[in-house]
Amino acid sequence: MFKLNKGGSSRYADPATARENIEETLRCIDLAADIGAPRIRVFGAKIPKDVTGEETIKRVAEALRSVADHARERGIVVCMETHDDWCNPEYVSEVMRTMDQTSSRS
Repeated sequence: MFKLNKGGSSRYADPATARENIEETLRCIDLAADIGAPRIRVFGAKIPKDVTGEETIKRVAEALRSVADHARERGIVVCMETHDDWCNPEYVSEVMRTMDQTSSRS
């Protein structure tokens, strides 16, 4: 069993690059499904200096939520790598909690 790594960091917290990174993530989900990889790995990247931790968590959760339905439809699990500024497990767990509270999961 193998997974597909989305190359480079996913700058979901940066409004200037979020949409581009979401689109790339959607393409990686499709590629993973096409080659039989059950999951992809995304990276949180650096937290922008001019953005609060709370706002960053919100933006990352929104970005991941925006790809979640497509990933589910294609049978792919999106895993978030915990390095860069995301070594603090509280940040990552808060992203997951935020997603859970507003997710369309059944």
